[in-house]
Amino acid sequence: GIEKNIQAFEENTGHELIVVATRASDPYPGAVWRGGALLGITLAAIFFHYYELASHEWEIPLTGLCALSLAIVLKQTGLHKYFLFPGEAARETSEKAAQIFSQFQSKAIGHEASILLFFSMDERKIHLLVDGELNQKLSQTDLNVVVAELIPHFKQKNFGAGIEVSVTNLEKRILEKVGKRATSSGNKVPNRVFWID
Repeated sequence: GIEKNIQAFEENTGHELIVVATRASDPYPGAVWRGGALLGITLAAIFFHYYELASHEWEIPLTGLCALSLAIVLKQTGLHKYFLFPGEAARETSEKAAQIFSQFQSKAIGHEASILLFFSMDERKIHLLVDGELNQKLSQTDLNVVVAELIPHFKQKNFGAGIEVSVTNLEKRILEKVGKRATSSGNKVPNRVFWID
């Protein structure tokens, strides 16, 4: 399973690997209101096209009510994710991954993580971060290849197999280009996938 896969990786490379998944990296209020306004105005326009109100003074309040109602629906159902700008999701997931990695690198609380594999499910974003030691010998291309190998499995919703394949491939690249770490930093954090809100 994934736990044994992570444990084997840490024993073989001497580097601690953290795997974290979250439903979404941000509540994206902008996308909520963007989607609500777009759908609300569209719905109101269709309604007013077929039904004429006795007073036009009600058109603006009713349009606002439609937008507000649909914004609430989008937020409750999670459908606001379809109104995200591409750069918006990339920025928020990248910041979230960096924040989490920093927390797991805190020696003050006994953590010394070398690698973070981060998944943000709603945005369909994957980030692979490495510490300064590995960053000197692993190129961004190496990391991108590992992430690319994950994507087909995730598209098929085969998350477990995808994580196991990526961890195995990452181990091979580290051993080929970096070698095993002389002083192990592994096994200070449970070998599992951390699900966070």
